Amino acid sequence: SLPSLKKLSFRWEMGHKIKNINKMLLKINTEANSLGLLQNEQYPVGPDRFYPETIPHPEEFKIVGRDDDALRIIQLLTQPRTEEKVIIVPIVGMGGIGKTALAKSVYNDNRIQQHFDVKAWLCVSVKVDINTLLAKIYESFSGRQSMSDLKVNLIKSLEEDLATKIYLLVLDDVWVE
Repeated sequence: SLPSLKKLSFRWEMGHKIKNINKMLLKINTEANSLGLLQNEQYPVGPDRFYPETIPHPEEFKIVGRDDDALRIIQLLTQPRTEEKVIIVPIVGMGGIGKTALAKSVYNDNRIQQHFDVKAWLCVSVKVDINTLLAKIYESFSGRQSMSDLKVNLIKSLEEDLATKIYLLVLDDVWVE
């Protein structure tokens, strides 16, 4: 029948194209190897991957085109509040679009430095249980390790240390499954 003939023709044509692409890729790989070009190590994608931890130090280069975004976040974080309120500002998007760079520019801005009593930056790039995360948050804010690994004690310690402070916590590289 005509439809199955079209399918067969399409499959043959696609198979032929894929075979040619594979030949071209093999040729490129052979040429790259003959030139001594090394393959970049591929990192696994997802929450089990290993990447170097991000740190809050400012970028060595000027970030272009994100001034409006940074200003909006800074205004949101530093606007006067009439009541106690936790503000969560998610910066989301595909990898490589500058989320961490934007967060660093906000974190290191003078207005942020002046507004917050304490700041902490944590890279949460792997699966981590809540107790470990709370312990890292406590250590980042207090500068010392928690005396307990129990969730209730970690929360109590954080509440005691941060009760009278205006604080900023940046959780970078968080993956949600």
